[in-house]
Amino acid sequence: TPSLMPYLVHLFFFVFIDVLGFSIVLPLLPYFSQEFGASPSVSGALLTCNALAQFITAPIIGRLSDKYGRRPLLLICVAGTFASFVIMTAASSIEVLFLSRILDGLLGGNVSLAQAYIADVTSESERSKGFGVLGSAFGLAFIFGPAMGAIMLSTYQSTRLPSAVAAVLSLINFVSIFMNLPESYRPPPASPAPSSIPPLPSHTLNHPWFFGWWLNAHFPVSVIASGLAPLFVMKFCYGVLFALFETTLGLYNIETLGLDAKQSNMTLVYVGVLFSLVQVTIRRSLNKSISNSNNTESRVIWQGFFVLALAQAAWPLARSWRTLLVVLTPFSLASGLLNTMISSALTKAAPPDAMGMYPLLDDVPFIDSVGVVGTVLGVSSSLGCVSRILAPITGAAAFDAIGSWAPCALGAVLASLVAHYSYTLSLVTTRPNEKINATHPTNKR
Repeated sequence: TPSLMPYLVHLFFFVFIDVLGFSIVLPLLPYFSQEFGASPSVSGALLTCNALAQFITAPIIGRLSDKYGRRPLLLICVAGTFASFVIMTAASSIEVLFLSRILDGLLGGNVSLAQAYIADVTSESERSKGFGVLGSAFGLAFIFGPAMGAIMLSTYQSTRLPSAVAAVLSLINFVSIFMNLPESYRPPPASPAPSSIPPLPSHTLNHPWFFGWWLNAHFPVSVIASGLAPLFVMKFCYGVLFALFETTLGLYNIETLGLDAKQSNMTLVYVGVLFSLVQVTIRRSLNKSISNSNNTESRVIWQGFFVLALAQAAWPLARSWRTLLVVLTPFSLASGLLNTMISSALTKAAPPDAMGMYPLLDDVPFIDSVGVVGTVLGVSSSLGCVSRILAPITGAAAFDAIGSWAPCALGAVLASLVAHYSYTLSLVTTRPNEKINATHPTNKR
């Protein structure tokens, strides 16, 4: 709609510039750390420490945005990103380099805050469109960022220049937010504690046991029953599958197909283009269907995981670059749709208030928010960080110990299980918080 377009334009460029800066620097971190004599394991630890820091703080940043608004938290996080790149550019030791990555992780809520902003300014029927715009910006940035970083490194023979450019991009983002982006968040009226909301039947609490400690620490039973738990499971498993792909692709290209660096990079560009295009083309045809039916998103999610399972199973059969591109086509399209649909479904399944949503923080006075979307997306971001830590280790170990087909088989099995899980859960076939809140007089919207 015309009133929505200015927000989408601003947020598209915000996410594009933010991820562009990150993707310029990310592939060059091993080279940067080598300047200080770091081993490959230390170089890997640079990525791990960033993900661990974000895992800790992402839900807190989301919760703060539910109390104080998206705009101030966006400004703080972008300022932190700018400072981290400045520190990286001036780094004189490996310890300072670690400091820059930890700082960036601690204030790394940029994309999840942008998603929360989209949830604030869109209706449920428009939300997948908004998330699709952000997803396409993310994909396009990962197409151009690594190429720009490689060109700067080869042309100027400096690992400092890419981080300096990333700092400038972050500064541009900060100024743009400060000048152009108004506050989007309006706290909802306080409602009774979620414990007063009647729970759903016990079968809706079916979720893998290993999420129990995480969900019980963050959410009461009534919120777990609201449908967030299965969606968090799917978000985590999607992150694992995509991180497995990122880890395995380079190894497979080198060890099995014998591709050179140019062909391997072109493969990533191909995946990135499809990942972005699907969110602004096929997604458009789904918008009307989503607004008219509660089941469309559910179908897209389980069918998307099913396609991922088929693509992962077929991957080891690819014995040439062209065959690999054919196999990766459905993988890229399904990944792009799942990225949008799961995030959109999370915001729709969120209960109307947050008191009791995050028990670890409920007693902290300055975080006692009544909002919820920022908290939900923050927890989702934390789960994504865990997947980026676990999947590369598991995928690389399976590749080394068993063979090039092992990570693909692991991904196919996981995607199949999640496809079955999402297909059979009644939570996923009906918007759960409509069930819960329909009988709650204070939650009428």
